[in-house]
Amino acid sequence: MTDIFDRADEIYAGLTVAAMPSDPRARVGVAEILRYLTDASFALSDAQMANLQTVGALRDTYDRLASDLSVATIPTLAAAADNEETTDKIQPVIRYFDGGRLLLRPAPHPGVFYLRVSWDIGQPPGSSLVLHLTSDALPIGRLALPPQDVDGTINELLNERVPAQRAIIDAIYEPRSQGHILPQDIDLEDRDVISD
Repeated sequence: MTDIFDRADEIYAGLTVAAMPSDPRARVGVAEILRYLTDASFALSDAQMANLQTVGALRDTYDRLASDLSVATIPTLAAAADNEETTDKIQPVIRYFDGGRLLLRPAPHPGVFYLRVSWDIGQPPGSSLVLHLTSDALPIGRLALPPQDVDGTINELLNERVPAQRAIIDAIYEPRSQGHILPQDIDLEDRDVISD
């Protein structure tokens, strides 16, 4: 009977090793996901990002942790259909979330956009925030938001020629995208983000 259990252990170990990415630099764990969510200066490698976007368990972990840490959840645009085309980028788009709104509008210079995030209560829930947006049709977009103005709004200038900023612009215009505004550099020991 012991041989059966030993053989089962060997099979499990073999399957686990086979399922691991062959490139150790492509491995992504909870610690890397947490750091990616809360530290705008931390970047995942291209291989790690590809795994985060394609491995279902990693994407589920990303979604759960982002939701747990979120100070604002940005839903899909109302009545966004699966076959709906991306909104024309010459028009402004407003994404409402509970407690505020996100406005993106084209600037006079082609490829440049004004991003404005404002809260109904007047002040954002934190002084250092990061915007994460994602969609099944687009890669994950992330943007460290600048400090708020005196009136509590956050204003940023985005340029389509900068790949990270283009990802955010595309995600805001994509009706099926959704996301979170998260605090940066939070003390994870004070938050129970890893438990189920």
